[in-house]
Amino acid sequence: MGNEENILLEAFGLSEPVVVTLLVSDYPEKNVTLLRRKVTLNSDNNYSVLKTITVIQFLINIETIISTKHFYTIAEFGPFQQVEYISKVSFLSGYIFIQTDKPIYNPGDTVRFRAFVSNPEFQAFNNTISVEIQVFMPMHFIERPFWKVHAFLVAVDQSLKMIYKCLTAVGTGSSDNFCFFRTLTELQSMLNLPSEQPTAFTLTLTHSQTLSKLPAFNVTLVPSKFHLSLEDKELKVKVYAKYLYGEKVDGVAHIVFGITNYGMNKRVSSMKQVKDVTVSHHDGSPAPNVPVKISFLSAPVKVHSGTIRVSLKMPYDFTPKTIKVNTVVPKLKPEQQAKTEWLVEPFMPFNSLHPNQLYITVDKKEAKVGDTVDFHLRLSLTSNQERSKPGQLSYTVLNKGKIIRAGKVNVTKYNAAKFSLLLTPEMVPAFRFVAYYILPLQHDVDLMADSLLVNVQSQCLGSLKVEQLRGKAKQWYSPGDRFRFQLRGDPGAKVSLVAVDTSVLLLSKSHLTQKKIWDTLGQGDLGCSSGGGRNSMGVFHDAGLNFHKSFETSTNNYFGTFLCVQFKDLISIPILFAVAPVESVLPDSITQWGILGISASASTGFCVAEPFNVRAWKPFFIKLRLPRTAARNEHVEVKAMLHNYMSKDLKVLVILSKMVNMCSVAYTEDHKQEVFVQAKSSVLIPYTVIPLKTGELPLQVTAMSRTGRDAVRKTLRVVMEGIQKSNVMSFVLNPAEKGDGGGNQVIRVKRATLSSVVPNSVPQRFVNIRGNLLADSIDNSISQDSLAALIQMPGGCVEQNLASIMLPLIAVHYLDRSWQWESVGIQRREVAISYIKTGYENQLHFRKSDNSYPPYRNEGTSTWITAFVVKVFSMAYPFITVDMQNICGPLLYLLNHKQLPSGAFKEDNPVYTTSMMVRREYVLTNGKILCRFYCIMNQTLCLFCSSLIPGVHGTVLRTLDRCSLQLMFQRAGVYLKERYHRLRRPYSVAIACYALAVSNQGCSKSVLLKSASADRKLWPDAENTFFTLEATGYALLALLKGGHVQEAAAPFQWLNQQRRVGGGFGPTQSTMVVLQALSEYLVKKPSPADMNLKVVLRVPCRSDIHQAFTKHLAHVAYSFSVSTFLTSYSSLNGLHGSNLLL
Repeated sequence: MGNEENILLEAFGLSEPVVVTLLVSDYPEKNVTLLRRKVTLNSDNNYSVLKTITVIQFLINIETIISTKHFYTIAEFGPFQQVEYISKVSFLSGYIFIQTDKPIYNPGDTVRFRAFVSNPEFQAFNNTISVEIQVFMPMHFIERPFWKVHAFLVAVDQSLKMIYKCLTAVGTGSSDNFCFFRTLTELQSMLNLPSEQPTAFTLTLTHSQTLSKLPAFNVTLVPSKFHLSLEDKELKVKVYAKYLYGEKVDGVAHIVFGITNYGMNKRVSSMKQVKDVTVSHHDGSPAPNVPVKISFLSAPVKVHSGTIRVSLKMPYDFTPKTIKVNTVVPKLKPEQQAKTEWLVEPFMPFNSLHPNQLYITVDKKEAKVGDTVDFHLRLSLTSNQERSKPGQLSYTVLNKGKIIRAGKVNVTKYNAAKFSLLLTPEMVPAFRFVAYYILPLQHDVDLMADSLLVNVQSQCLGSLKVEQLRGKAKQWYSPGDRFRFQLRGDPGAKVSLVAVDTSVLLLSKSHLTQKKIWDTLGQGDLGCSSGGGRNSMGVFHDAGLNFHKSFETSTNNYFGTFLCVQFKDLISIPILFAVAPVESVLPDSITQWGILGISASASTGFCVAEPFNVRAWKPFFIKLRLPRTAARNEHVEVKAMLHNYMSKDLKVLVILSKMVNMCSVAYTEDHKQEVFVQAKSSVLIPYTVIPLKTGELPLQVTAMSRTGRDAVRKTLRVVMEGIQKSNVMSFVLNPAEKGDGGGNQVIRVKRATLSSVVPNSVPQRFVNIRGNLLADSIDNSISQDSLAALIQMPGGCVEQNLASIMLPLIAVHYLDRSWQWESVGIQRREVAISYIKTGYENQLHFRKSDNSYPPYRNEGTSTWITAFVVKVFSMAYPFITVDMQNICGPLLYLLNHKQLPSGAFKEDNPVYTTSMMVRREYVLTNGKILCRFYCIMNQTLCLFCSSLIPGVHGTVLRTLDRCSLQLMFQRAGVYLKERYHRLRRPYSVAIACYALAVSNQGCSKSVLLKSASADRKLWPDAENTFFTLEATGYALLALLKGGHVQEAAAPFQWLNQQRRVGGGFGPTQSTMVVLQALSEYLVKKPSPADMNLKVVLRVPCRSDIHQAFTKHLAHVAYSFSVSTFLTSYSSLNGLHGSNLLL
């Protein structure tokens, strides 16, 4: 919408002009004509025209466009033919790139960022964007509401002071926080889009906000070789170190070797010390000239740079072929050679009776702007009659999903053609060349097509270089000196500059580069397939083209997905000279500064220059090392380091300035001491301080000698002592059921009552609003920091790995069955499955030789853990490749070694950790059966495992047929059912009922509800509150399994209000059971499809906060910080939907 698109119109076999009427109308009614254009095809234009059109919304309601997301495109070729196809609407109005002054921050830092705005053609333009800042901490989100700013041609500059302080308790380690910069282009003026529709044009950039210290120097490790053989006895590694201000590191390096196995790091016992570290530069590269044997080649490839490109002559048939590649290193055994293989499909001809084909070859598949690329096209025709019909080949050139060039080329009598293409900037970073030939037959038409992808070097469309001003360059500058440099680029372009301490870039690689810009643009390319198509129509489909014609065939509908990623003032490059001088002052810091420049132009887009490095240094200086944070009243050591790079010794007077709100030797007056610093050496001076107040406390150290002086001032970040605790209150907002007659629901949150608060500390209150009840839990289950945010883990590798599988499993099961991946993000399904696979592989590391699993490493087998592994692996089987022996082996172990003649299962090594279970021997009155294990005993496992071959990983198992397995299952079921009515503990009743329900043995609903509370909302357990959560989760699952959805509503609502930070429910076991129950309920009774809920948060002494939720925004989080000591309440009005207010 609103962007230029190109449509290629062609006619074949005509001798007279034809008028083509091009129409665009609404879908599906065709009531409104949005565009009408006429084009004449004649001999002058070779009956081929590339027509540019722009569809602007003004005749149709925007809601109709959003709901249908499609248009009809119709081409009427005079009286001969009408061709129409359905086009999908894209709301992509351009790209937004965000640059920050640093990739990583400490709490309390000021974040400076700059947003660059371009149109889909990658041209800078004036626009208004809305910016939202979200700061995520393990306990909550903090959100700064959207504010609108204008990006004038290039960028918008903004600064934001971090609005939170890290409250990590001393001794508990650092806390990782993330800041999300979300921006969306202001499309209201163009499309009148409602404010709650940021889906297709939202960009999110994640920056880490963590307690970090800048590195003092850079270390490079260079191994003697980048791969190891099993016969190798040693590995040599060279260590290179260098201070960031350019001087060598003279000291001792402690080197620890280790291995990574099953995702776990293991340290090798040997440790070496290396003295006299040398300084050098090294750039690693792929291993070259390793002999490689490739299928369909007679000899191995021995000379290459690490990347091999070969042309293979495939057999002339239409069956799939397997290409195998393996190294043939002489000194390695066959099993040690690297190998891989892949299956290739043959190109199928358009007409099986006439297997004609078109081949394209190119002299080079990588080039740069300004080069000429020659394409050689050859027709392979089966009959002489067909060969005698020379004509013209049609071609198109596509870039970023758009046809940028089209034409025809004559075919010679040898059925060949050559076409030379000059590469222009609009073809960066890659383009696809598509050629096709239409051959008329006696009763049919044959279509031949082929395509090639050509990579263009990812350079700027324009140019920008940050360089030294004319004259001799200085090796270094002193801090505070003025220095000059110049910008050389496109005339009239605007350049934004930022100076970054290069030590920051060592901590993170997330700074903006030209390659990242091109990668982002490449993601929006509709020609997303690396292949050329398996047939003629596939050629157009894989190139992202809709190809429609008058004879009977067309491409499948292809719906592309458009994806989007100290500041100096903007500087304009003079139009006449293309060079602009810049003068600045170096900050007071000994380091190396990188000057990063980005230019923007309405014609050439954005260009990221290579950094221009400036060294700030002097031969005598002082550095001050502070801890990242300190607790109030804590004894803290700070270190002053004197560096003397002169060739003579120095006598230095060191002054620690008088401090305020901090106990030290300089509490009442400046502290002075004299030290001796030898030539080419350093001296460390430690100080002990005790901060008495929270906040930013300054420290200053001054060093004076006869040759000069230096001073350094830093601030010590002091936080409150004590342990941070959180109290979560959850409310389900459903005005359709709980509201008044007008569809309004009001929830009042009372003033927080706090006890045992650290004196002079300020508690914080946050309100999180989500449009989906499981949004927090799902987000944390399929993100890298899921376990830290979702589960409170006492520890234990077995538990962590089980949780890493189970939580994403629940999310995938729920989202698959509820069809909600589009709201969460379709690409996140692959991420979740990768977590499941990683957890599965890690769990196998804990398997014992008899296929059982211990609660902890080097302990005896746990029946409970082994059974739980079988359950988790069986749930993961539909999503990842799970060896059935890894399911049936533990299952048969339990049946053979843990089941008693009565049908019960004994536990020799109970798990006492509250995270997984506590005293499960109380589940039933006799203390021996594990009913939870029976929940996984089902006919599916019986069917799988009855055919298991004896011998799993060296352990011989007794062969069991299907009848034997069924008998063991039934025996356990009978034992459980006989004792079910005698159970009294609610936890035991709930888990036993669920076990019977899963096994189709039948569970008495009356017994289950009798053991619940009076309001039938929960199944209380006097021993442990987490048992209450788990028991209620099992009861909810049992009710749903029995089809009692109405009775399940009350426990569902109660569980929903018990969630904790990040959507969890306490320890691992209770979280997994409750999430499984909640997701099962939402699948059985989903939320209304037409959810439309407006939320108003009213807090005294501040303006009302309004948020709106729709079906598409159900998983969006809105979070706000409110005063802890004020009475706050929220009022909601709407007709449908359920929201979660935290």
